[in-house]
Amino acid sequence: MIHGGDTLTYKDYYKGELIDYSSNINPLGPPQGLYEKLIEGFSSLNSYPDIHYRKLKASVADYLNCKIENVMVGNGAVELINNFIMEAKRVLVFTPAFAEYGLRAQVHKKELVSLPYNNKFEIDPNILGEKGKKGDLLILGNPNNPTGLRIDKDRLLQIYRLVKDREAYLLLDEAFFEFCPKDYDSIELFKDDGYKNVGIIRAATKFFGLPGIRLGYACAAQNKVDQLRRIELP
Repeated sequence: MIHGGDTLTYKDYYKGELIDYSSNINPLGPPQGLYEKLIEGFSSLNSYPDIHYRKLKASVADYLNCKIENVMVGNGAVELINNFIMEAKRVLVFTPAFAEYGLRAQVHKKELVSLPYNNKFEIDPNILGEKGKKGDLLILGNPNNPTGLRIDKDRLLQIYRLVKDREAYLLLDEAFFEFCPKDYDSIELFKDDGYKNVGIIRAATKFFGLPGIRLGYACAAQNKVDQLRRIELP
């Protein structure tokens, strides 16, 4: 699937109501009280927001339990994925995966290396040991879209060590994190290592039922945040 819903293209082919199954959005809808906050904010629409998004980043840091200097925000998770890809030499993806990983790699003319899952849709770290190179960006959905499977904690740490040994970078797309069991939190898992060689992306889209807000956010090492700030759109 291409990112986002597109019922309007197909509305003339069918009679009656179209049901959009293209996105896995929380059926309970947005948090209580949000609509009132949005209405209160209408008066600020005639001004540009703070270009550094200080209040937003502080809120994200509080929610993720990380430092504000480790936070970056984007126009949805895809803008953040795009920026990480821009700075990579090659992009490694285990397929099937979210289509935008490959599409963004093509846009930026990056070599795309597609790797296979095993017959249980699990990652074999040995493949990474064979294929990984310095400067690679390995993007993993955690849990993955479309399989819905989450990476086991020990396997994830093994993958991370391999990525570090190769002087590559691990990007975890955790857009569905809040739907997962509370067995581990990647933000906490990599905190002691200062998020070296790893970035964790999450978003308001799925669990909070806010695809129209376009809010993605990520936690990464401060030097990576500073690096991507130089190329991000204002």
